[in-house]
Amino acid sequence: MAPQVKDKFIDKRNSGLIATAPYNFVSLPTDICVPKGWKGIDVDNEAIYDSYLTYVRDFGTHSGYIEVDITTKTSTLVGGYGENSGESSFFAIHNDEPMIPGSSLRGMVRNLFKIVTASSFRKDEDFTEKSLYYRGVASAKYASEAQSAYMDSMQLGDRRTKAKDLRKRGFLVRTRDVNGVQWHIYLCAPSTARDKRTRDKATNKVNWKDFEKTKQIDIVIKCLNAKGADRGKNNLYAFRWNKENKYIVPNHVIEAYRSDERRKGLDVLTDCAAKGALAAKYTGIPTADLVAPCFFTLKNNQVIHFGAPLYYRIPYTNPIGAHVPTTLKTGRVDFADLVFGLKEYWGGRLSFSDAKLSESSLKQGNYLDKKEVSVALLGPNPTSFQLYLDQEKSDDCLHWDNTEATIRGVKQYWHRDETKNESDNNDVTTKCRNRVKPGVTFTGKIYFKSLTTEELGALCKVLFLGTGSYGGELGTRNAKRQYKIGKGKSIGWGSVSITSKLFLEREDAYISHAMWSSDGIVPMHKALPIEGNTNSVDALIESFDYYAEKSMGPHYTSLKKSMNELYIMMDPNALGSDKNVKTEMMRIGNKQDKRFVDRTALLPVEKFKKVSLKGNL
Repeated sequence: MAPQVKDKFIDKRNSGLIATAPYNFVSLPTDICVPKGWKGIDVDNEAIYDSYLTYVRDFGTHSGYIEVDITTKTSTLVGGYGENSGESSFFAIHNDEPMIPGSSLRGMVRNLFKIVTASSFRKDEDFTEKSLYYRGVASAKYASEAQSAYMDSMQLGDRRTKAKDLRKRGFLVRTRDVNGVQWHIYLCAPSTARDKRTRDKATNKVNWKDFEKTKQIDIVIKCLNAKGADRGKNNLYAFRWNKENKYIVPNHVIEAYRSDERRKGLDVLTDCAAKGALAAKYTGIPTADLVAPCFFTLKNNQVIHFGAPLYYRIPYTNPIGAHVPTTLKTGRVDFADLVFGLKEYWGGRLSFSDAKLSESSLKQGNYLDKKEVSVALLGPNPTSFQLYLDQEKSDDCLHWDNTEATIRGVKQYWHRDETKNESDNNDVTTKCRNRVKPGVTFTGKIYFKSLTTEELGALCKVLFLGTGSYGGELGTRNAKRQYKIGKGKSIGWGSVSITSKLFLEREDAYISHAMWSSDGIVPMHKALPIEGNTNSVDALIESFDYYAEKSMGPHYTSLKKSMNELYIMMDPNALGSDKNVKTEMMRIGNKQDKRFVDRTALLPVEKFKKVSLKGNL
C-alpha cells in the first residue's frame, strides 16, 4: 500500500521509515476550562483572594483521601543524587526500604490534572521565554528551511550569488566601572593570511601565553568535512587584537548565549577567556576584566550573536513562548490553580503522603535491583523542531522561527519493554543503582480538603484512569492503563499501574454523638463505591465531564481529543508488536539511519498508532 501520510513524515531519502521516539505529545485544548464562578477573574484581579475564599466556602463540600496502590511494571527509579556526582539511587528510608516521595506523586498527578482539566500554560511553569539555539548547516530537504534561516542570520556568503560572507572576528571584552558592566566586541585586525588547514588538535582551551608579545590568538576548530589530502585535518583561525573599532553587545545577547544549555565544545566566556588583571593587561583597557576571541555577526551596527567556532550556534528569533496559543497563555484562573495552589495567593488543598512498600512486597523482599548501570538520562531537546512543533499545518517542516508554528502539546512517554541504553558517545551518563524491580507495590494516600464536586471529579478522573473498566478502550477507566514516573522513561523504566480507592469524610464526623458506637470509635471516613449512578466515583467524574462540556462549549471537542490521545499513550499495548521499534530514539550519529539528520517529522499520537513503521496504514 502506498504511504498515506505527507512526505515530511517519511524519510524517503534513506530508510523509508517514519520518525520514531520514545515519547509523543498530548494535544493542547483550544481554550481552558474556567471553573464555576471564575469567568472574568484573572490572577491580576485585586479581589482574587476574597473570590477564592468565597468559592471554597460555597462549593468546597468534599474532604477525605484517595488511597493508591502503585505497582511497578518495569524497573523503576524515583531517585535523587547519589553519594558522588553523576550517580542516582532510589529514594530510601530506614533499612534500605524504597519509597516514592509524595513530591514525586504530586508532580505526576499535577501534570495529568492539567491535561484532564484543560488548564492554562504558564510562563516559567509550563514553558520558558528563552530562545533556543541551533546550527542549521544540514542540507536535507526538510532541514532546508532552518538552514536558510541560519544562513541568512549568519550573513554567510553564497558562491552562486557572489554574496559576501559578513561574519567577523573580534575580541569580546567586558568592562566594569561606576556605570556598571558593559560588553563590547573589538573588531580584529586583518589576519586571514594565517588561516590554514593543520594537523594540530582542536583547541579545547585558548592559550594566552604568547599574546602579550604577538597580540594574536590562534584557534584550531575541528573540521568534519575535509576530503582528499585534507582528510583528518582541522582549521586554524587567527585573531589579531585591534582597538580601533568596537561594537556594543546588548546584555540580552550575553544572557541568551549563557542560556544555551546544549552547546558543546569551546565556550567563549570560559574556555576562550582571559580574566581579571590579565584582561586589563592584554587589552590595555584598565576597566576590562574579561577578554575572549570569537566570531560575531552585526545588524544595525550592534552584535546580534557570537560564538567560538566559525559555524557557531545562533538563537532563533522567536522564543518558545511565542508558539504557545494565546488562549492558553492566559492569566485566567483554572482548576489546577484552585486545587494545587496559586503560590502568590493561596496554597493547595491536596497533600501527598510518601508511598511506602506494601506489606506483601515488604514480606516478599528482594525488591531492589542493586546492579549498577550507566545510562544517559536525557533531558528534553526542543531544538528538534520536527518533533516538538505541530507539523500538520504545512507541507514544509516548521521550525521555531515560523510564526504559524505552535508547540505540539504536553510531552508523554510510551510504555515499552526495557531496553539497553540508547546513547551517543557524547551523551553524559549517570550511574544508576537500586532500581525497584517489576511487580513491587507501594501504598500511599492523597488527602484533600474542601474540594468542589467538579474538582474531586477531575482528581478522580486522573487517579482512577487505570482502576477497573468503564466505557471501553477509550473509556474513563481501563485497568490496562499504566502511568509513568521517575527516571529512564525513554528506555522503558518507570511504567506503573495505579489502583485507587476513594474515602470521603462523613458529614457527621465531628458530631459527638456520631463518633461512637458499641464497638468503639466510628471511622471518620467511608469508602465510596466506584460504580453507580449517584454517590460514586463514576458519578463524580461524570459531574466534571458534564461541567467541562457545558463550560467549554465548542472547545470541549479539543479536550476530548486530548483525552483520547492520553488514553492511547497510557495503553502499553497501543502500538502492538511494533511498540519497541516505533519508540526507539533516533540518533544523530547513526550513519545508516538519517531520519534525525533529515528532520523527519513525528506523526501525532492517533496517526502514529495507526501507521506502520514503513508509513503505511
